[in-house]
Amino acid sequence: MAVWYTGDLHLGHANIIRHCSRPFATVDEMNETLVANWQARVAADDQVYILGDLFFRLRGDPVDWLSRLPGQKHLIIGNHDTSWLKGADYGACFASMRNLSSTPERRSVCHYPLMSRPDPVQIYGHLHNNRRGRNFPLLAADGRALNAGVEINGYAPVSFRELVNNNARFANLWHERDGRSLTDEAAVYQPRLRLYDMPELVPSRAKPCVRIVVIAATSRGRLLLVRSPGEERPGPPAGHREPGETPLAAARRELVEETGALDWRLEPVCYYSVAQAAPELDPTHPARDVGAYGLLCRAEIAAFGPLRHEVSSLEFRDLREVDDGRGRRFWGGLPAADELRHGDIAAPLLNFALTSLPDL
Repeated sequence: MAVWYTGDLHLGHANIIRHCSRPFATVDEMNETLVANWQARVAADDQVYILGDLFFRLRGDPVDWLSRLPGQKHLIIGNHDTSWLKGADYGACFASMRNLSSTPERRSVCHYPLMSRPDPVQIYGHLHNNRRGRNFPLLAADGRALNAGVEINGYAPVSFRELVNNNARFANLWHERDGRSLTDEAAVYQPRLRLYDMPELVPSRAKPCVRIVVIAATSRGRLLLVRSPGEERPGPPAGHREPGETPLAAARRELVEETGALDWRLEPVCYYSVAQAAPELDPTHPARDVGAYGLLCRAEIAAFGPLRHEVSSLEFRDLREVDDGRGRRFWGGLPAADELRHGDIAAPLLNFALTSLPDL
C-alpha cells in the first residue's frame, strides 16, 4: 500500500488555467489529464491525502468523478469544497473528511499553511504556485513545510519523497538571483535552518534558549557588514544575548556596539533555530539536536558614530532593487555564503530578512 499526496485540483474550474498558468487548452483537457494521471499512479488500496479544493464549478455529479479516482481518499476540506459538499452526503466517498488532521507518519495535513503545527512536517495546499505572498519566503525556507498543489507536483498525486524534492526545486527557483542560486549550498543547509513566524514564538521550552541575535543592516541602499579583528571574512552585525536582556534589547545593543549607529530603526523579522546536524527531511528520523535559537532583525542606519574597539572595520556592499516581473521586489548583490563568516547560516538569513521586509 502506497501513500500519495495531492491538492488544489480544481476539477471543473476553467479560469484556474489562466490564474495558475496551467498547461491546458481547455477545462475538459485539464479534467481528463488530472484524472488520467491519478489513475496511472494510485491503486485501489493506496491512501491518498487530498489537500483541499478538489472540485470548483464542476458540471455534473461529483460522485461520477469520484468513482473514477481510485484509492482510499482522505479529503482535507478546502475553501472551495464547501459549496459542492452541500449538495449531498459525500462521506461514503472518502475514508475521512477533516479540516485538519495528522497522518500516522506524524505529518500535519491542512488546506492552509500553518505557522505552528503539532507534527514535525506539515503538508498544505491553497497557495498553488504563487510566490508573491508575504509568507512565501518563510515557507520556502522551512524544508518541512510542503505544498501538495498539483502545479508544482506534475499534476499528479506524489509520494512523500517526491513532495520533498518538488518543493525544494520550487523554492530554489524562487531563490534564483542574477542567473544563479542565492548560494549553491541552499538546498543542503535548508534542513538545518528553521524560521518561526512573528508573532509566533519558538517552542515554549526553547524561549530561554534564544541567545543569538543577527541583524540585516542597510544604509542608503548598501548592505552593512562588520569585520572583527582576526576574522578573514565579514559578517552581519550579531552577538549574544546577555543575562536579563530580552532578545530585542540585545539586537539594539549589538547594532550600536558593532556599527556605531547613531540614527537608526530596527524591527524584528523572525526567530530561527539552527540544528547541529542536517539529517534528511524524514519525519521518522530522530529529533534533531538544536545547536542554537536566535532572533533575526532588520535595521536601517541613517548616521554613524565611532566604532567600539572590538570591531576593526565596516564594509558596505552596494545593493540594487530588482523586480521579478510579477510585482515582487528583492535585493540583488547579496554576498554568497563563501564570502561571509558563518555564511551557510548568515547568507540565507540575510536574504530572508531583506526580501521579506524590503522597506524599513
